[in-house]
Amino acid sequence: METETAQIDAGPSRHTVRSEDTPRQADAREGTLSPAGLVLAAVALGGAVQVNFGQYHLRALPWLTLALYLCAVSVAAPRASFLRVLDRKIIWVVAIGLCVQFVLLLGVSPGATGRLAGRGAILWPFRAGVVAAAALTAGALLLKGRAGRSCLLAMLLTHAALGAWVLHAAQDPGVDVVVFQREASRALLEGKNPYAVTFLNLYSNPLKFYSPGALNEGRLNFGYPYPPLSLLLALPGYLLGDFRYAQLIAMTAAGALIALARPGRLATSAAAVLLFTPRGFFVLEAGWTEPFGVLLLAATVFVGCRRPRALPVPLGLLIAVKQYLALALLLAPLLSAGFRQKHRSLAWKALGVAAAVTLPMALWDLGAFVRGAVLLQFRQPFREDSLSYPAAIYWSTGWRGPAWVAFVLAAVAVAYCLRKCPRTPAGFAAALGLVCFVFFAFNKQAFCNYYHLVIGALCCAAGASTRVHPPTAC
Repeated sequence: METETAQIDAGPSRHTVRSEDTPRQADAREGTLSPAGLVLAAVALGGAVQVNFGQYHLRALPWLTLALYLCAVSVAAPRASFLRVLDRKIIWVVAIGLCVQFVLLLGVSPGATGRLAGRGAILWPFRAGVVAAAALTAGALLLKGRAGRSCLLAMLLTHAALGAWVLHAAQDPGVDVVVFQREASRALLEGKNPYAVTFLNLYSNPLKFYSPGALNEGRLNFGYPYPPLSLLLALPGYLLGDFRYAQLIAMTAAGALIALARPGRLATSAAAVLLFTPRGFFVLEAGWTEPFGVLLLAATVFVGCRRPRALPVPLGLLIAVKQYLALALLLAPLLSAGFRQKHRSLAWKALGVAAAVTLPMALWDLGAFVRGAVLLQFRQPFREDSLSYPAAIYWSTGWRGPAWVAFVLAAVAVAYCLRKCPRTPAGFAAALGLVCFVFFAFNKQAFCNYYHLVIGALCCAAGASTRVHPPTAC
């Protein structure tokens, strides 16, 4: 009996599955994902953070749990019967998810401050834009050729316009992250070390947000709390008048990269799920840095699908933009289906890129950098207002679980994903989404911005997911 092969569409490189393999053996060799499950996980997670702006609320926990279950099963058991049914109807599944998201966007204010706050908020321009975005999304999914591409472009531009309107309506959200970004950008442009400056405390109860030793005479005694790349990416927006414009561009560009990594209706719909996740505009309003992480993850997946030899650049930038994204380096073998030496080469080159964008500013004042960008993260207090399981346990029992649990569970998730996930850009994104989801959901802090990164990873994975065709019978 001659060996037949089934091709897995994985972009520039193609892997084979031997016909004598059972479905379970094929999964173990090459791996599969459930794009429908990943999209539904992203929609459910968007619903969870919608409940209370990503803070703890009893009604958000079922949505969080459903999202985590769907994310896990889409990786661990993609051939589950209900997922196979959903995958066969993937466009309908995504269409329903998008309808839910657009309804949520129409139902409440996209933000919480400025002209977006209160019952008197004037939201009709935003709602008109949401209706237009929904129509353009439908056009991008239903129309073919130039008309479909035109709708996709218009959808992206509409997202950018909605984001610009939100920024104009909420110019000063009163969030510490905004102060950090603005003051650090100003310091850098004045030739000062952003890790050596201090910031004004905004909160009446600072011990809720910072460790006891972080405050001194009304000022926070640490410098810029993020890696240098986050500041460098925010700087062009600051020069335009508001650093958040850089984050808006990052959000829209991430959607474009997801749609173009593996063009088709699935990729377009996955991009739309990310762009119009209900609290995405709240992430933009608050000035959190996660949009840069989502952009660089989308770039990594795009390059992995289109030009794999250039992967060290986006991967290195990804691990350099946010502290917890160092987890992506552990999952780098999923980006290469070659031998171990190839994995090592990719990891070392990515580390070189990360070092090139981090070390110049870090070595400017190494002690200040370590205090602000490294030690501060470990000294942060337990947040009972987190949307997480430790917070839920605290509200039920008063017990605060140890922080090391999240690290142990994340390590287990990394090991499992390296064994189970397909060695494709989609498998890498799905693994990073699952690992980060576990890490956040069981950690001492977890809010809307953290889960926005997870939603981005799930959408990247769904948009670039491979399709396995059953082997030809002999």
